Amino acid sequence: MKHICLLCLLFLCHGTLFAQREISLQNKSYRVLVRQAVGADPVCTVERVDQTSGQRTLIPELCLVYSDKDPQYTTGTYTKEVNTPVVGWKTTGGINTDLWKSGTITFLRAKRMMQQSSQTVTFGFEAHRFGDLILTINLPPGNEPPLIRWSVVPRVAGWFSIGLTGIQAVAPDNLDFLYQPMVWSWKRFPAAPVLTSESFSVTAASFTNYKGATEGLSPDPSEIPYRFATFANSRFGLALRDAGGLARPMLFAPILGGAESSMKTGKTYSFGCRYFLEGGDWNSGVKYLLNTIFRYRNERQNASVTLNQTLENMIEFALNDRLSGWIQDLKGFDYTGEVPGTVKGVSPLHSLSLALTTGNMDIYRRRALPMMEYAMSREKFLFSVEEKTKTSSPSHFLYGPGVEIAELTSLNELLGGKSLAFQEETNRIFGKPRKLNLETETGGTSWQDYLAKYRQSKEAAHLNTAKTLADAYIQKELGSFPKDFQNSPGLRDKESAFVTDFGPRWFDLLELYEETKDKKYLNAATTAARQMLLWLRSNPMAPDSLLTVNRGGRVAAINSDATREVAEQQVQAWRTSLIGLPPEQPFTYHTGGPIMLTQFAAWMLRLGYLTNEPLFRDAAYNAMLGRYANFPGYYFTSLNTTVYQQPDYPLVDIEEFIYNVLFYNHVWPHIALIQDFLVSDVLVKSKGQVTFPSAYSPAYAYMNTRVYGHKPGTVFGNQNVRLWLPQRAISSAEVALNHVFGYSDKDTYLILTNTHNREVNTELYLNPDAVRWNMNQTYPVTVYAVDGTTTTGTFRNGKITVKVPPAGLIAIRFEGMKNRALTQQAVPDLSTDARTYFRRDTKQPAIGNATGMLFNLVPQFTDAYVYVDATEKTTRKVKFTYKLGDKDWVSVEDSKYPFEFELKFVIPKRPLQIKITAEDLSGKQVESEVFNLKN
Repeated sequence: MKHICLLCLLFLCHGTLFAQREISLQNKSYRVLVRQAVGADPVCTVERVDQTSGQRTLIPELCLVYSDKDPQYTTGTYTKEVNTPVVGWKTTGGINTDLWKSGTITFLRAKRMMQQSSQTVTFGFEAHRFGDLILTINLPPGNEPPLIRWSVVPRVAGWFSIGLTGIQAVAPDNLDFLYQPMVWSWKRFPAAPVLTSESFSVTAASFTNYKGATEGLSPDPSEIPYRFATFANSRFGLALRDAGGLARPMLFAPILGGAESSMKTGKTYSFGCRYFLEGGDWNSGVKYLLNTIFRYRNERQNASVTLNQTLENMIEFALNDRLSGWIQDLKGFDYTGEVPGTVKGVSPLHSLSLALTTGNMDIYRRRALPMMEYAMSREKFLFSVEEKTKTSSPSHFLYGPGVEIAELTSLNELLGGKSLAFQEETNRIFGKPRKLNLETETGGTSWQDYLAKYRQSKEAAHLNTAKTLADAYIQKELGSFPKDFQNSPGLRDKESAFVTDFGPRWFDLLELYEETKDKKYLNAATTAARQMLLWLRSNPMAPDSLLTVNRGGRVAAINSDATREVAEQQVQAWRTSLIGLPPEQPFTYHTGGPIMLTQFAAWMLRLGYLTNEPLFRDAAYNAMLGRYANFPGYYFTSLNTTVYQQPDYPLVDIEEFIYNVLFYNHVWPHIALIQDFLVSDVLVKSKGQVTFPSAYSPAYAYMNTRVYGHKPGTVFGNQNVRLWLPQRAISSAEVALNHVFGYSDKDTYLILTNTHNREVNTELYLNPDAVRWNMNQTYPVTVYAVDGTTTTGTFRNGKITVKVPPAGLIAIRFEGMKNRALTQQAVPDLSTDARTYFRRDTKQPAIGNATGMLFNLVPQFTDAYVYVDATEKTTRKVKFTYKLGDKDWVSVEDSKYPFEFELKFVIPKRPLQIKITAEDLSGKQVESEVFNLKN
C-alpha cells in the first residue's frame, strides 16, 4: 500500500463518500452527468446546454500500456497508405506501428466516483499490478469545455503510456467526417491503428463528426510547451482507430518509449486534455476547436522590416544570377542540388507580373522573357540535359508548352493578347492530359482548362462546360468525402502528395466563383479551405514574453556541424512561432519542418473577406507577417533563431546555405506571393474599396498565385488606377506599414496598411528617383478612410505625415503627380497581315518540329523566339539564318542541345524571315523552308 496516494486510500474506504450515485457538473456551455448504478461502473453523459448537439456517452476508461524494457520508440516510420510519419517501435522482426501491439495493454474502467467540488468529479480504479490510476473531470466556469486529467503512480519501474479511450466508438462508415493528424481527414480512416506524435500534430486533436455534432479530444494547451516539437521530445500522441477497428478519438500521454515514459515507482505522472462537443457539421467543429481550445488569433505583425522591403530585397537577390541559381543558357533555375544535371522553371507569370507592376525592365529581359521561352518549349517544369536522368521524372525534350492551359491564357492576358503563340498553343494542346510535375497528370478535359479557355475566348459554351464539370467535381469531392487516397492526381502520384493534394483545389474553385459569382463555388472553396486549416500549425500559440535567440551568436546547420554567425538577441516570442505554417507534405515534414512558401495566405485573406471568417484572415497574417527580410529558403527549422529574418540570409553560395533548404525555382513564386498578399490585404482592409484586376497562375503545389499589372483598378471610387510597386519608393522609420502605389493619367495613389494593433502616426518621404514629383510644386492631397470620410492636405518636398488606424488602411491621392511604368504602356494592335507564330513539322528528323513566336510587351521592341525539338540523338548542330526587314541575312549557330534562337529587334513592325539548317550525326545537312514572323 505504500505507493497508493491519499486520494486512492479515500476511494478504498467505504461509507458516505460513495453513497451518492449521481453527480452533475454544469457551466454555461456544458453539462456532465455522472451516474453509477448499484453494482455497475460509473458512466458519464455530456451535452451542450447552449445548443442542440445531442447527448454523448463518455466512459471513464483508461488504457494502460506498459513495457518492462525499453520499447525502442523510433522515428522515420511511415504508413503504407501515403508517406506520413507515425510512431513506431523497433522489434526483432522490424518496426511495429500497431498501437495495440506496442506493449502490455490493459483497459481499465473506473469503479468509483467522488465529487471533489461543484466543478470536479474524481474516478478511482481497482488496484493494478503496474500502477494506480486516477481520472478527474473538471468543468471550469464560463464556457470552457471539460478538462480531463489522469494520473498514474507506478508500482513497478518501466515504460508507461496512458490513453483516454472512453469516447463512444462508431463504425467509420457512419461518420460524416473524421480527423487524426496529418492525413486522416474527410472520411479517410486509418487502415491500421497508428499513433500520431505531438511533433506531427499540426492541429493537435482527434475528432469525429457524427449525428450532427463534432466530438473529440485535444491536449490542454498548457500541456504543449512552446518549443519545436520533435519525435524525441513529443509529450503525447493522437489516435482514431481503436482495438476493434472502430472510430474513437483517443489521446495517449506519454508516448510509450518517448519523453517522460520511463517511470520510477511511487512518482506521480499526470496529463490533461480537453473533451469538446460542438453541434453542427465538422466546419463548426473546426471553428470551435481553434477558437475555444487553442484560442487561435493573429499573433504576428511586421517585425524588423516591412513586407515591401522584403519584396525589394528578394527582387535584388532574384536578379543576381549566381546567388539565385539562374542558368542563363538553359533558361531555368539550377536544380542540381535535388536532381543533378537539371534546371527547373514553373511559371513565367510571376516575373512577368513583377516586371509590369514594378516597371523594372531588367526583370522582363533577364527573367520573364527567357522563362516564357522555357515554358513554351520545355515539356515539363523540370528539364534534364541528360535523357537518362530519372529522379523526380524530368523531361529531356522540347515538346512544350510545359505549363497548364491557365498559364497560357494568363500570359496572353498579361501581354494584351498581342502574342498569338499563347492562343495557338492553347488550342493545340487543349484536351490533352499531360504530366508537368513529377508523374502527376493534369489537363485533359478538366473544368479548370475550360474556365481558362473561356477567359481567353469569352465563349459562353466554355464557361458552361466548366461549370458542369465543376459541379460534378464538387459532388465527387464534397458530396460524400473521399475514403481513400486515390481521388487526387497528386495523391495517386506517390512522389507528390503535397498538402494541397489532400483536398479539393479550392484556389481554382475560388477563381470559378470570381468568374460566375455563383455561391456554390464559394461554399465549396470554403469547405476545402477549412480542411486545409487543419494542416496549418495551430499550436502552440506563442507566449506573450521575450525569447532569447541565436544563443552564443551562432546558429547551427540542420544537417552538418557548420554554424553561421548571427547576433544573440531577445525578441518577442511570436517572431519565432510556427503558427500558420503548413507542411510541404507529410513525408518531408519529418526532416524539414513546416515551409515558408505560403501562397495560400493571399487566398485565405480574400476568402476570409468574402465569407467574413476571421480564422482565414488570422491564418493568412500568421503565415506571412514578420517572418523574413529576404528570400528565406524553404523549411522553418527552429524556434531558437531569427536567422531567416536577416536581410543577408540568402546572400551566400549554396554551399554556405546551411540552415535550411534552398530551391532556386521557388524564388519568383515567393516574390509573386508577397505581391499577391499585399494586393489582397488592401482589398480586405479597404472592404473592397481598393481593387486591382488579376490573372491566374496555376503552377503547382504552393506556387499558384494571382498576378497583376495588366489592367487598371479602382481606389475609393477613382477609376483607371494601375497597380504600381516602384522599388525603394518610401523612406520611413516605421516598419508597421505595408503599401502599394497606383497611378492614373493625372494622379498618383498610395495605399497604406497597418500590421500593428495600434495607430501609426509617422512621417513618410517619397524617393524622387522612384516616385516622380517636382521639388517646387505643391500637390493637393486627399486621404480616404475606410468609413467613407475624407480629409485634405498638401504634399511638398517629398514629405507627408500619415495616421493609419490599428490593423487598418488609408489611401492617399496626390493630385497632379504624374507617374507611369514603362512596362505598362499599351502595345499597338497587330497589323492585318500579322504572323506572330508558326509551328511546322519539317519532316526532317534533324530538325523535327520548328516553332517560332513573337513576344510584345511594350511598343519600343519585340522579341522573337524559335526552337526545334530535335535532340542530340539526331542532330549535331543547328544554324538559324535570319533576315530582319531589309537588312542582310545573318546566321547564328547552336552546337549544343537544346537548339534554340532568340532575337530582340527595336522596330516591332519590321518583318523577320528565318530558315533553319541542321546537321545530323552523319554530317548531312538539311534545310527548312523560310518562316515569317511579323507584328
